[in-house]
Amino acid sequence: MEFPTPSDALTHSAIEINNICFSYNGSAPYLLQNVTANVANDSRIGVLGANGIGKTTLINIIVGKLQPTSGTFLMMRNKINQCHS
Repeated sequence: MEFPTPSDALTHSAIEINNICFSYNGSAPYLLQNVTANVANDSRIGVLGANGIGKTTLINIIVGKLQPTSGTFLMMRNKINQCHS
C-alpha cells in the first residue's frame, strides 16, 4: 500500500503573522504592536496574558472579525490581509 505524500500546503505554516499592529481608532496607541508568529499545521497553541493585553483582539484578527492596522497575515500561504499604516 502506498500513501500519498503531503501536499506543499501541508508542509508550511498554517498561520503566518508578520509585524501585525492593531488599534481600534486606526492610530496610536496600538493594542498590538509588531506581533509576529508562525503556527505549524500540526500545532496546538494557547494565548496567555494579562487582562486587556490584546489576546481576544489577536484571535479576532486570525478568524477575520477584525483587520490589522498594519502588517501581513497569511493562512495556508494565502495572503489574507496586508496593511500599511
